[in-house]
Order: sequence, then C-alpha cells, then structure tokens
Amino acid sequence: MRRNMKVVVLVSFFILGSAYGLLDVDKLDSFDDSILRDKCDERGGKGTYTKVKTARDDLQSCVEDLVDLDTLKKEIEESKKTGSMDEVFGKYCKKRPQLKTCLDKFLEKMKLCLIEDEKNNLNKVLNVLRELGDFACYKDGDRIAMFVAEQGPECIKTHIEGIKTCVNNTLKISPTVSINSLPNFFNGTKICEDMDKVKPCIVTELEKCDNTTPANVVDSVFRFIKKRACKPEKQRRSVLTKRSLADTPNHIKNLLNAYVKYTKSKCLTHRGDKQVVQLLESLNKTQSCIVDYVKTNLLVLLIPENVKDKIEECSKDFIAASEDCLPENEKYYPKFSQQIMGGLVDLMFKYKQNLTMSSWSTEVQSCFQNFKYHNNRQALLKCFEAEVQNTDSDYTKEYVCRRLSNASKCMKNFISSICIEDVAINHFKDEFEKGFR
Repeated sequence: MRRNMKVVVLVSFFILGSAYGLLDVDKLDSFDDSILRDKCDERGGKGTYTKVKTARDDLQSCVEDLVDLDTLKKEIEESKKTGSMDEVFGKYCKKRPQLKTCLDKFLEKMKLCLIEDEKNNLNKVLNVLRELGDFACYKDGDRIAMFVAEQGPECIKTHIEGIKTCVNNTLKISPTVSINSLPNFFNGTKICEDMDKVKPCIVTELEKCDNTTPANVVDSVFRFIKKRACKPEKQRRSVLTKRSLADTPNHIKNLLNAYVKYTKSKCLTHRGDKQVVQLLESLNKTQSCIVDYVKTNLLVLLIPENVKDKIEECSKDFIAASEDCLPENEKYYPKFSQQIMGGLVDLMFKYKQNLTMSSWSTEVQSCFQNFKYHNNRQALLKCFEAEVQNTDSDYTKEYVCRRLSNASKCMKNFISSICIEDVAINHFKDEFEKGFR
C-alpha cells in the first residue's frame, strides 16, 4: 500500500501541479500494506491482492513515465524567469488522457476489493478529482500558472503548519487505520462535507500571506468542486451583496460630495452666493425626493426604467442648478453624470438575479466571493474614487473621458488580479466597462 499512497499523491500533484515544493512522498511509506491485502482477499477472494498490486505497480510506472517531479520543478523555476509557466503546465495537462487510461486500469482491479457502496463512493471521489483536474487545467493550466506566479506555493509552504492544524482540528483524522475504517477513504459524501468544514480555516490561514491571490485561488478551488462535484448548495443571498451593500452608501456619498464640492467652487467663481444657495437647496430636494420614493415604492425598484425615470425626475432641479453654475465647456457634465448613473443602474438590474442569489456560473460566483474581503472592496472602489473625485482640473469632456477610462482600466485590472479568467468573467468586465462609455 506504500507505493499506492505515493501514486495517489503523484496523481493529485499531476492534476494540481502547484504545490510542487511541498511534496515528500517518502513520508507516506508508513502506511501498512497489510490493510489492502486483507481487504482485497476478504472481499475479492484469495489472489485478488496480487492482481491489485500488479496493477498498482503499473500505475506507478505510468505516472513516473508521464511526469518526473524533479524535472517538473526545474521547468517551473526556469519558466518563472521567462513568464512561460502556462506552456509548462499546458504540456503536462495535455497528458491527462494518458494518465486517465493508466488510472482506469488500476481502478478496474481495485474495485475487486470493494463492496457496492464503496464502488459508488469511489465514483464520487473520482468525480471530485476529475473536476479538480478540469479546474486546474482550464486554458492549458493558466490557473496553476497564475497561482505559482503569485507566490502560491511559497504562501502554502509558509503557512503549512497552520493548514495542518486546520485539517487536524476540523476533520479530527484518526492516526490509526484499520480494514473497517478504510471505506472512509472512498466516501465521496464525506469528502464534500469535509471540504465545507475545512475551507474557511485554510482560506483564512492563506489570507495572512502578503498576496491575497493564493487564498482567492484556493477558495475558488473549493467552490468549484462544491458546485460541480458535490450536492448543490441551496440558493442563498450572495455574500457579496450582504457585505458590500453596507459599504455602498458611504462611497456614493463620497462621490456626490466630490461632485458638489467641485460644482460649488465653480458656482462661487462664475455665478455668486445666490446660485450656490440654489444649488444646495436643489440638492436637498433631490435627496429627499429619492429617499421618499424608495420608502414608498420598494417593489417598483425592481424595474430599472422606473428607477432611472425617478432619478431623472428628482434630480431635474439639481441638474439645472449645476448647469447654471458651470462654465460653457462644462455644462454637459451634470447630464453626462446622470447618463453614467443610468448605465450602472442598467448593469445592476441586468445582473440583479446574480447579485442576490447564487445562480451565476461557478467562476463568476467565485470571483464575487473575493469581494467579501473588505480590502478587496476598498481597492476596487478606490479606482473609481481616485479618478472621479479629483478636482484639480476643469471637467472638460476630454479630461473627464480620460479619467473615466483610467478608472475603468483600474477596475478591470483589479478584477483580473483577484478573479480567475473565464468567459463569463470577461463578459462581465466588458459590460462593466460599457457603463463608463
């Protein structure tokens, strides 16, 4: 059984390819080979263990022919220097069909040792591993490459003791193994339950690293497997929605204050105190109008056109007062800002179902889960505030468009840095960018 456990580690490593610096398969030699012998001969009849042992050795040879760990380590280190890690992982990911063929031959013999329930559980375990392989080898290993490039293995190595503590304290793994407890190794339901238990602890431990990307990727791995290989979770209110909605009013208030501050300064320069008073009075009227509308028409807020129409109606006097305060080349700005707001309202309602319920694709859900971290939300919103709140220059069309373009790029780059690239993610980023055009 010693070599069999090595094969399991090698297969898992071959699928993941990221924790290469942590592997020490010789430490698994303490597993008692007699457990497998007793189990196989009891379940499959005398001589079954010999067949399984031969198949196991063949699998070991197959894996070692497909991937040499020392060579892989060197290739990864070299590719770091040239930025070509995706080519290295892509090459090994392409060998997965060969690995599957070898593994299937071994499992055909291994199943002789199992009762029907254990065979079903084994299929669940294999499903988890298959989905893990799909996740790791998406776009020829692009996710693994990003994980390694962002110091993922180093992060894990630094916090390996904390991760071990998470596993030991959460899963309560018994140090003794017997033939009666062996079926637990093939219990797919238990694997899914264990992942739910241990994930928060491991992710929190990895968040202690300087770079949050490793924690984000590991969190995404857990969620991906949970979604694809385990029983689907009940739809629930998104963590992003619950935590970020509380932050939103302050940021909207900050943006509005910056706008009013700029317009007020222009008003004092170009129009005088009377117009400033009108500006502030119209602002108060706008705010009261919107608040009253929200309080009495919550259901109507489900229709984006109603929301945009009401915002336009409530802010009519404020827009007019703002235009009156601004010089000729900036009078466009109040209505332009209103159009930007309308575009963001459209985007919000387009994805309202996804923002309030966990119904998006796994990749997009994982992306949004990263925004449950306060620092991530703050960093994204600062992209917008840093550009839009700047009041050092006149708000000419050229200047404002340039600032909005910078804000949009900043946000897209940040989303790319914490989210795994995916068609759905890219589509959302494109939709988000359109809101600023």
